[in-house]
Parts: sequence; structure tokens; C-alpha cells
Amino acid sequence: MANICEWISLDSPKSRLVCFGTGLLVLLVLPTQHLNWLPIRSVWETWWGVHPYSSGITRSLSMIIHGQFNAAWQMNPLGYAVLSLIGVMMLKDSLKMMWKT
Repeated sequence: MANICEWISLDSPKSRLVCFGTGLLVLLVLPTQHLNWLPIRSVWETWWGVHPYSSGITRSLSMIIHGQFNAAWQMNPLGYAVLSLIGVMMLKDSLKMMWKT
């Protein structure tokens, strides 16, 4: 059990690469039109009328990965920032693991 927690904890470069890589792979394999089962509005928006900045980031990331750049910007412009941060973190962790071996 401790080994599984180590892999999903995002505590080490290896676990971050596995988690973020798996997430991006799922978004790559799953077409964006199959994400229609995700709620269009967040719980915050539905219950309290507050539009959070994070609404639509998953779909935005999927659209970017599939080359639908304008649609991704319309869905949530923060998708580009999130993908950039994930890319930088994965590059940094890959380099860290390469230099360690």
C-alpha cells in the first residue's frame, strides 16, 4: 500500500511524471467530444453563482492536445498556462531523473 501512495503522491519526480503523463495520455486518447459527460457548470457556479477560473480547464487541455486552439481559448484561456506549467514540471523532473542515474 505504501508503494502505491508513493506513486500517486506527487512527492518525487518519478511520481509526477507518471501522474501527469498518464493524465495527458488519457486526454490524448479520449476525444474531446467524449468529455460531454463532464458538467458544464461547476458546483460553485450552480449553487452560489460564482464562476471559478478553473471551469473548463480539462476540456481546454483536451482541445489544445487535439489541435483545436481557438476552441480551447474560448473554453478557458488558462488551459494554455496549465499545459505550459505541466510541460515545464515534466521537463524539469525528466532532467532531474536523467542526471541522477
